[in-house]
Amino acid sequence: EEGDALVAAANKEQGRILREAMEERDKIVHEARKQAEIAAQKELDAVKQQIQIEKDEAIRDIRRQVAVLSVDIAEKVLRKSLED
Repeated sequence: EEGDALVAAANKEQGRILREAMEERDKIVHEARKQAEIAAQKELDAVKQQIQIEKDEAIRDIRRQVAVLSVDIAEKVLRKSLED
């Protein structure tokens, strides 16, 4: 009976150790996922910010081009009206 008690105690201890190991594994996996989500969100935010910067620059460039074209058109209209 003493042998059976030792085996039972060893099995119980083994079960406890396995449960603790699985709980620790779950914590590690959860933390790793959380950190991956945070990193992904940071990367997404950086990409969105870069897109916005490039969009703003493109809009500024288009406005500059429109201004130049407007001046060119106005110049041609004035020259045409002065020629007539």
